Amino acid sequence: MSSHQWTLEHPSSPFSTHEQWLKAWRDHRFRHVYFLGSHDESCGCQLVQGTYTGDQDLFEFKVRSPYAKDKLVISFRVRIPYQTEQVDYYQTYGSISYVFVFKENGSLYLHPQIKEEPKEIKSAKGCLGMDINAGFLAVALANENGNYVFSEDIYYDQYSADAHTALHQTLAAVYKIAESEGWSVAIEDISLRKKKSRNHGKKLNHILHDFPYRKYRSYNEKKASRSGVPLHIVSAFYTSRIGKEKYQNKLQTSTHQAAAFVIARRALGFTEWYEPEKSKSKRMNANIGIRS
Repeated sequence: MSSHQWTLEHPSSPFSTHEQWLKAWRDHRFRHVYFLGSHDESCGCQLVQGTYTGDQDLFEFKVRSPYAKDKLVISFRVRIPYQTEQVDYYQTYGSISYVFVFKENGSLYLHPQIKEEPKEIKSAKGCLGMDINAGFLAVALANENGNYVFSEDIYYDQYSADAHTALHQTLAAVYKIAESEGWSVAIEDISLRKKKSRNHGKKLNHILHDFPYRKYRSYNEKKASRSGVPLHIVSAFYTSRIGKEKYQNKLQTSTHQAAAFVIARRALGFTEWYEPEKSKSKRMNANIGIRS
């Protein structure tokens, strides 16, 4: 954008005058507006004053222009669907910064930014394993001895316009329960490149490429840091296969819930031995003198 001012006379230039370029440059520059928070100001910020209305996640904001002579104030209401309690707390007892993003379609996005100190990691009474799938999280709890406690599926709208927010809210609810119950959380260390390089069929390939794996791990790490819940990232090798063959029928769970149970046990230090069919057949053939 800034280089166009030097090529106004070129036939391919989108601007014919310097005034046109300057207006476009200013519009682009002010599409992102940042307001720095401060502990010394009311509501944690000098120019953006937010107040929690008490209605679920609804806030009322007043933004003061630092350039207007009459101190112009713009008032509006907006819902902050996640970190509602944190935003309300830091407006009262700390500093909070804001980023306003003006989209080309005319909509406005408000991003509160909070700098939180990580909580002290607590000792856990058990481990909640999580297996992410298309549109839901399969979770299973193992106690300190590695024994099964419960399992269930927690659904989120993966194909909505704001799927990452839906996943973020779902994980926030999981960590809130884990914090109150004193559980740790375990997820798989998924190698996305290896997982996507294989051909699993048209339908499953579509699901795999839609999975927000990177966001999933990042959200877990942030939630664990904020809540003080211990997070374990364990190997993903054969978790589904072991769960299906060893625990699914025994515990009367789904395949994904059984895999989540294996993830939880693996985080607690319990190991499960699994031998692929190819290796097993080769070993059996070798024992009876048959070449494979």
